[in-house]
Amino acid sequence: MLTLSETLSYYKRRDVQKLILEYAKGKEIGVRFGEEVFGKRPDILVYENDILESAKRGCTSFTLL
Repeated sequence: MLTLSETLSYYKRRDVQKLILEYAKGKEIGVRFGEEVFGKRPDILVYENDILESAKRGCTSFTLL
């Protein structure tokens, strides 16, 4: 399992944020917290900072739905 520090070091990268936002534009996303916990639906990403803020709350991955 990833530590919060590892997750933040990845998702704070601007290139990662831009790429995720590009693919997520206009789509619903799923947010995963660890191995078995998912975030609420529906969820969308509007700003690059949305990705980092989700990571700060413990998000470990994003899935396009």
